Amino acid sequence: MVKLFQGRQRSLFGEILDWMLTPFLLLWPITFGLTWLVAEGIAKVPFDRSLQQSVTVLAQLVQSDEQHVSFQLPATAHLILHADATDTVYYQVLGGRSELLGGDAELPLPQDDEKLITDELRLRDDNLNGKPIRVAYMWVRVQAPDARPALVQVAETLEKRSVLAREIIRGVMLPLFVILPLSVLLVWLALTRGIKPLNELFLADAAHQLKTPLAGLRMQADLAQRSDANAQDLKQSLKQIGRASMRATHTVNQLLALARAESSGVGMSMQTCDLSVLTMEVVKDSLPRAMELRIDLGFEGPEPQHALMPGNPTLIKEMVRNLIENALNYTPSSDTHPGVVTARVCGDANSGWRLEVEDSGPGIPAAERERVFEPFYRALGNEVDGSGLGLAIVIEIAGKHHASVTVSDTRPDHKPPGARFSVSFQPVGNLT
Repeated sequence: MVKLFQGRQRSLFGEILDWMLTPFLLLWPITFGLTWLVAEGIAKVPFDRSLQQSVTVLAQLVQSDEQHVSFQLPATAHLILHADATDTVYYQVLGGRSELLGGDAELPLPQDDEKLITDELRLRDDNLNGKPIRVAYMWVRVQAPDARPALVQVAETLEKRSVLAREIIRGVMLPLFVILPLSVLLVWLALTRGIKPLNELFLADAAHQLKTPLAGLRMQADLAQRSDANAQDLKQSLKQIGRASMRATHTVNQLLALARAESSGVGMSMQTCDLSVLTMEVVKDSLPRAMELRIDLGFEGPEPQHALMPGNPTLIKEMVRNLIENALNYTPSSDTHPGVVTARVCGDANSGWRLEVEDSGPGIPAAERERVFEPFYRALGNEVDGSGLGLAIVIEIAGKHHASVTVSDTRPDHKPPGARFSVSFQPVGNLT
């Protein structure tokens, strides 16, 4: 399946712009999330250090002997602990037998399975009365025999930390709001400048395709004007002039068709079309060309008024015409081995209609099945006349109708295998 060209509704510029900006825009919320995590980590540091200092001070106030453990908090220290106007500060001192020596009895204790090491400052996150708190604590060695170390804890709510984290986020992310549109503008300008050579390359290819037949016209005209030219020479030159002019006209028409297909977008005229009738009309128009090439051109499909679908009839006929012309051009034929080209309409409204054009030609190698849709691309080793735009027009028109294009062998087990181009339209219900 030629996935590269499915649903191709936008220009090359738009597609590249999407691929460049989409990752950029996705990275912005990721950057926001990572910045928030970093900001929270940064906000913890000064307040954690303050809590640890408070624990160290309180631990020095724990006194013990072989009989008792005591703790006395001076009034000034009590005022300092509770001087915070933003957060609520708690403290707790438990003796060697878990008796409350001072502070808040409801402050939660460390985990029971935590390894007890004295004189080591530790930090943990916990909850008190349904509110998250940050706790700094230390186990203090006591002299009483068979007694656990005393526990000193200082905790506070997290409002100051949240405020600081938000300030960091604001300081980092606000400049990004300015940088983001500026970056988009720079990407757009850079892409506009960078894609200009591609547009020039397309124009150069188009000019080359027109230059070849025009050069042939000039050469044949010069030959016809020779003084020693006889009637037969004049007849041959006129024949070549006619062929070159037809090729130039065909190239111009294909370029106009491609431009028309690419420019058709939201405002494209859509109406109920009969895919079977449109295909039959193109087959009838192509019969003289097929008879000239001695190719058996046929049609298979439902009766009129059965293959109805929304679409643009002019563009659909252009698509069918290019598929049939491509098949006629690449299908060898002779009296002994006549070539066969078949246009087929199959499927239904529920599963989606499918247009198939198959031939008995040499087929298309799997490695080239995407490249054949590129403008002016031609498979190596053939001398077929053409502009190289037919299949590019097909893929453009298919994209405008939300259809996909596949290429396969007509007869995989035969040589030559032939080529089958299938255009699969979406179910009618999906397009209404």
